[in-house]
Amino acid sequence: MTTLRLDALGPAAARLLRLVVAAGATDAVLVGGVVRDARLGRVRRDRLDLDVAVPGGALALARRIAERGRGTLVPLDDERGTARVVLGAARIDVADFRASTIEGDLAARDFTVNALAVPVRTLLSAGRATIVDPTGGLADLRARRLRLPGRGVLDDDPLRGLRGIRLEATLGLRLTPSTTRAIRAVAPRLAGVAVERVRDRPRPAPGRRARAARRRPARGRADAGDVATGAASLPRARALAAGRGRRRSGRGAAERSLAVRRRAGSPSRRAARWRHDARPRVEARRALSRRGQARDAAGDRRSREILRA
Repeated sequence: MTTLRLDALGPAAARLLRLVVAAGATDAVLVGGVVRDARLGRVRRDRLDLDVAVPGGALALARRIAERGRGTLVPLDDERGTARVVLGAARIDVADFRASTIEGDLAARDFTVNALAVPVRTLLSAGRATIVDPTGGLADLRARRLRLPGRGVLDDDPLRGLRGIRLEATLGLRLTPSTTRAIRAVAPRLAGVAVERVRDRPRPAPGRRARAARRRPARGRADAGDVATGAASLPRARALAAGRGRRRSGRGAAERSLAVRRRAGSPSRRAARWRHDARPRVEARRALSRRGQARDAAGDRRSREILRA
C-alpha cells in the first residue's frame, strides 16, 4: 500500500485541511493534482490549490469553509455541485462525487495520474494515509506516462485532450499511444467547446512570443549604472504617484535627478549594487521566462503532432 505523508504537503496545506474538517467534512477526500504533485515532490507551497471531494453537499460545505476561514466563495457549477473557496493566495475547490463511491468518482477523471485520493481525516489524525488508486495512476507516475482511465472520458469532455498535452509539457510525462489516438479522434469536437473553457490549452506561438518579449528586459549590454539609478529612483516615483513629497524639497526635476544619481554613488559602486541586488532578480526572471517558453513550445509541437497526424 502506498501512502501519502502529511508533511509532503506542508504546514499551510495541513491548516487548510483542518479548516475543511472543522467545517463538517468528516468524509472528505483530497483528490487530484495535489496528490500527484506530492508524489512527484513538486507541491507549490506559495500558491496552494487543493481539490476536495465529498459524497454530497459540496456547495454547503464550501460556504461553511468560506465563513470559517473568512474567505471568498465562488460557485462554479450548481448543477454538478462544485464551488471554490479563495483564502488569500490559496484556494480550495470542493466538489460532489461524480459517482456513488470514491472509486467511481476517480474512474471518471481525466487521467490516471489525477485519479488519486486520500481521506482527509485519516491524513490529519495519523499524519499519513493510504492513497486510493483504482485506475493504476501510481504505476503510471513511476513509468512517467499519461493514460486515460477509460474510453468514455474524452467523450464527456474533449477539452481534456488539450489538458493532457499541457501536462506532458509541464510534468515531463508522456501520453501513451492509445491515449494519443483517443485525443486525435475527438479533436474535431474541440470546435464546439465554449471559448471561455479553453484556458489550459497550449498558446499559439506568435502571441506567446509577443507577450514574452514585453516581459523580457531589453536585449544587449545594459548600463549597470542606469539600472542602479532606476532602482534608487523607484521609492521616489512611488511617493510621487501617491501624492507624497511632491514639493518637499522645492528643487526642480533636474536637481532631484542629479541628487538621486549622487546618492547612488560612483559608477563602480552602482555596478556593484547591480551585481548584488538587481542582477540576480533579472536573471531569475529570464530563467523562468525561458522555461515557460520551452514548455509552451513543447506543447505547440506536441499539439501539431497529435492533432494533425
